[in-house]
Amino acid sequence: MSDPISLAALAELQRQGQWLTQPLAPLIEIVTESRVWTAPRSGLVRFTAVAPGGSGAATTEARSSATGGGAGATGVKLVHVNAGDSYTITIGAPGAGVTVTAGGKSPGNAGGTTSVTGPGIDLTANGGQGGSVASNGVISSGASGGVAIGGDINRIGGDSGAALVDAASQPARQAATGGGAAWWGRTFSVMTGFSSGSAQVAFTGIGSGIAATGGAGVGGASGDVSVTAQNNVGVSGGGGALAGSPSGVNSFVGVGGAGYDGVFSATSGLSGVPGAITGPGLLAGLTGGGSSGVTASAAGFPAGVGGGSGAVGIASSSSASETLKGGLAGMLAGSGAVCGAFTGAGSSLVATSGLPGLGAGSGAAAVYALTSITATSAAGGRSFVIVEF
Repeated sequence: MSDPISLAALAELQRQGQWLTQPLAPLIEIVTESRVWTAPRSGLVRFTAVAPGGSGAATTEARSSATGGGAGATGVKLVHVNAGDSYTITIGAPGAGVTVTAGGKSPGNAGGTTSVTGPGIDLTANGGQGGSVASNGVISSGASGGVAIGGDINRIGGDSGAALVDAASQPARQAATGGGAAWWGRTFSVMTGFSSGSAQVAFTGIGSGIAATGGAGVGGASGDVSVTAQNNVGVSGGGGALAGSPSGVNSFVGVGGAGYDGVFSATSGLSGVPGAITGPGLLAGLTGGGSSGVTASAAGFPAGVGGGSGAVGIASSSSASETLKGGLAGMLAGSGAVCGAFTGAGSSLVATSGLPGLGAGSGAAAVYALTSITATSAAGGRSFVIVEF
């Protein structure tokens, strides 16, 4: 059993910007439900609170756009406790996902507030905001990440990107963005989690246009997508644990951002090199890549650990029925948007964005079909508190 680090040594590590990754002692608890934590002995305790993410918006209106949810805040506080001291840990609820049917639209929901209170600490981490929705040339604003107060380290959750569809007469134009990523300790100088990319459909003519962005990774944003010519589908991959994913224009299928081994995947995010990224608490090895965008199938790819999932985008003039499903995001990373339009007689679409990582925002869902439509955004990522003693 290792001894707790001394206050003097900790002060020096904090001055050097290294104290978040310094082990304290072997007792570690991950708290996922509200409870009272009682110190079993005197010493130093590090509390790391990650607030819940917001959910993305959903829309089935013609010429509409929707944005993903923002990520929850991260707060870290070091406290000297006495044996028997009690600390109240309150775990906020993630933003509930939303579902709309034909001709409907709904903004996403904000995540709740996570807090730790007791002797020497009053730490609050606020959840990410829910995504927004608009149509006919009005911008859907990106959702803001949550803000933390009361910590030695207070970091803002990543935002979601904005989305816009022009006011042209063609109904089959949709745009949607992925969810933001929660902050983690890879780069202490970065004050916020990474954001998802923006999506825009704007051109003259009567053709269709689909633009969707992946979820942000813990090490980089997802790429922007802009469709400026008719009958194009553009999707970006999710950000990775090391780097963001590329942006693109028109008919574009983006790969996921790199994991910490410097490699990206054309499909699912790679697992990366274990332990290459250090951070507070147990979740040090966030090393995976983001997953790529998808336009040729109805299901998104899962991301690596710490990587965002890529967007799913499909357009068709057939009378087919299709179910679109977003990919699973990695730990603390946002999920990608799901976006599509079927314009054939009798066509129908059911679309659901993928699940985000803990503390992250979920992607938006924006779809259109002539006969039957359902769009659902997943709930935001769940909150947790790490107690290291």
